[in-house]
Amino acid sequence: MSVYILFGISAFCLRPVIAHQFPENFLRCNLKDTNLDQCLVRAIENALHIIGNTGIPSLNLPSIDPIGVSNIQIGADGSSAVNIVQQYKNISIFGLSDVKVEKAHYDQHKKILNFTAEHPVLSQEAKYNITGKVLILSVYGNGDSIITLKKPRITHVAYFKEYTKGDKRYFRVEDYSATYTIQGAHFVFENMFNGAEKTLSGIVSKLINENWQLIAEEVRGGVQKAYGQLCMATANRIFETVPIDEIFLGW
Repeated sequence: MSVYILFGISAFCLRPVIAHQFPENFLRCNLKDTNLDQCLVRAIENALHIIGNTGIPSLNLPSIDPIGVSNIQIGADGSSAVNIVQQYKNISIFGLSDVKVEKAHYDQHKKILNFTAEHPVLSQEAKYNITGKVLILSVYGNGDSIITLKKPRITHVAYFKEYTKGDKRYFRVEDYSATYTIQGAHFVFENMFNGAEKTLSGIVSKLINENWQLIAEEVRGGVQKAYGQLCMATANRIFETVPIDEIFLGW
């Protein structure tokens, strides 16, 4: 299965900036704190709520709930029971600000941050174009779509590198993975068969949602890659403009 993703993230594109202070409503953790992990849980959850709801105006970072993606394309996998070429455009992802961080850890030697977060619901609204097969039925169509993931539990891993700019030290996120499990999913594809087969469209819609595990697994790779790259772009908008000693106490 091949995945192609194009982001509409001009708001995140970095431009020359001076060092910024960490926003006052963000929590700061001390790297020497013996309870650093517990502090990170609170700080990350607080940051996600703020970025999701209001963004960070001082850093020109907009709210990420919803967040936009221009294009996701997922190629077919001939070995799968769900064998569909999928294209999604004008994508909006909702629900990122409604989050509970369960655990977090920062490895100061390897400079790796990992944390696990749970959302009640994440939903994607987009224009879709699909063609292929679901089980034994050929499917095609284009129109409006809504993909809803129920209780996604996402494990984030961010890989940092330190560098010097001016007289300050900064972080840059060089890689970011976001993998998830879900407890359910629901799919709405309007105008299936381009409106020509109303009865069959209803049958296919029912089949897709009765077999949500297969469909969710088919789109997992594309969704995880898109989400990881979005998270990395958002994180770097903060870390590449705010020095490390403004983010962490005791550095």
